[in-house]
Amino acid sequence: MPTLNFAPRPVSKPCGAILDHWLELRGERLRPRRPEIDPAALMPFLPNIGIFEVVAPDVTICRLAGTAFHRSLGFELTGRNVSELYGPSLYRAAGYRFHMMATHPCAAMFDLILRFSSGAENPHEIMLLPLEPGAPSASPALLVGIAPLRAVEWENTAVLPQLDASPSFRFIDIGAGVPASWPPDDFGTAGAAG
Repeated sequence: MPTLNFAPRPVSKPCGAILDHWLELRGERLRPRRPEIDPAALMPFLPNIGIFEVVAPDVTICRLAGTAFHRSLGFELTGRNVSELYGPSLYRAAGYRFHMMATHPCAAMFDLILRFSSGAENPHEIMLLPLEPGAPSASPALLVGIAPLRAVEWENTAVLPQLDASPSFRFIDIGAGVPASWPPDDFGTAGAAG
């Protein structure tokens, strides 16, 4: 079986369950195929699940975002380029990280403090797991889990300002190694290696 270093494991119940399902589907392979994800097996955690399709080095489209994404972010993420949630100084790095997780492949975990419209802050655990494309012509994808680390009883109703970098971001080796955390100078330019 390919090496996997998920230490520490996710602390939230939703991300832990999503990881366990991904590991079960993965078996002896590097990553499971996107069509293998079984919504019935993850029924209690469907609000916490997203699917990001990595179309190009700077384009990662959210194809599916459970209601936990909307409650936490304050807007519908489905159909948006996820890299654009980050400000100009982080846009290139975000695109690089999504691209590397999908094509290298590797996983990632990080905590992100989200500010609610009330001004309150709540840390969220975010986990990204690579998926093999379902067809030769399909783009690679990421199975994404999101969960607040503190229980909240309200929904974010304001579109958040652009997201900040998370100091806890880390790539996770699933058997193919991990890339550098920040993009090389030539990332995203014609002829750059991905």
